[in-house]
Amino acid sequence: MITITQLPPDCWEQYKAIRLEALQTDPLAFGCSYEEEANFSESTWRERINIMWFAMLKDEPVGMIGLLRGTMQSTSHKGLVVSFWVKPSMRGKGLGKELLLHLQVIAPDQGCRKMVLDVTMSQQAAIATYNALGFRQVGVLHQELYIHGEYVDQFVMEWLAPV
Repeated sequence: MITITQLPPDCWEQYKAIRLEALQTDPLAFGCSYEEEANFSESTWRERINIMWFAMLKDEPVGMIGLLRGTMQSTSHKGLVVSFWVKPSMRGKGLGKELLLHLQVIAPDQGCRKMVLDVTMSQQAAIATYNALGFRQVGVLHQELYIHGEYVDQFVMEWLAPV
């Protein structure tokens, strides 16, 4: 059975392992690279885990999603969806949808009325999941990333909590 939960900072090594696996498996899906994050310090991983939720199968994270909240008064109502990824062996089972639905449930309770994200145009499965859950494309970022010698375009998508 899959559960969605946050992990305490002491579980930073589990977070590091799944994040680095994600960066190696799907480098076009992220704005950072394996090489950049592989050498992050323990304290960086401990700090970053605080915004993450994990889909857990037994004691193993098999998916993740983060919500980076605005810190200024004018942006405290919105969050940036980050680090969304599901292990290839777990794809096609609705796990990504469950992770996003989890954010859609908890975000408004925390005062987050809007979520935004950037998604690489080639990530069609992710885009379909976003669309199915009410995210709408609101823009295009041309040449937003430079990965493996190529420029990559991204869609900007947003979701507004029901009033």
